[in-house]
Amino acid sequence: MSRQDFDWLNAHHPQLQRKYGGQYVAVVDQRIVASGKDARSVLKKAARYSSRPHLAKIPREDVMVL
Repeated sequence: MSRQDFDWLNAHHPQLQRKYGGQYVAVVDQRIVASGKDARSVLKKAARYSSRPHLAKIPREDVMVL
């Protein structure tokens, strides 16, 4: 995972939550390359773009972790 992809996910969290809430997304070079409800299939699709995509699960709603 690149730091840029991590920062991009954090910066775009509200938009991503509206569009991808409850789904996994694969990010490569600050771009969503695959999404879906099954992590394994998302990684398989993302493999076309990178051997090491950043995989994240976008929550349906804001979650506070204590």
